[in-house]
Amino acid sequence: MPTMSVKVPHSLMLRMERESTRRGLSKSRLIRDALERALNQRRRTAGATVFDLTKDLCGSVRGGPRDLSSNKKHLDGYGV
Repeated sequence: MPTMSVKVPHSLMLRMERESTRRGLSKSRLIRDALERALNQRRRTAGATVFDLTKDLCGSVRGGPRDLSSNKKHLDGYGV
C-alpha cells in the first residue's frame, strides 16, 4: 500500500488520536475510512437534484402557508 504524508492542525490531530483510541483503530485506518466515506458520499450526490438531497425533509414543517411555492405575495421583499 502506498504511503502518503498529510499535515493537519494540532487540534485535528488531537481529535483524531482520541477517536482512534475510542474505536480501537490505528490512525491510518481511521483516516482511510474517513476518506473512503467522503469520496463515496461525493459519488452518491454527484448529479443529484435538490429534491433528491432534501426529499426526507419534504412535509416536515407544519403550520406554513399551503401556497408558499406558488403565491407571489409570499415573495414580496425577498431578494431585494
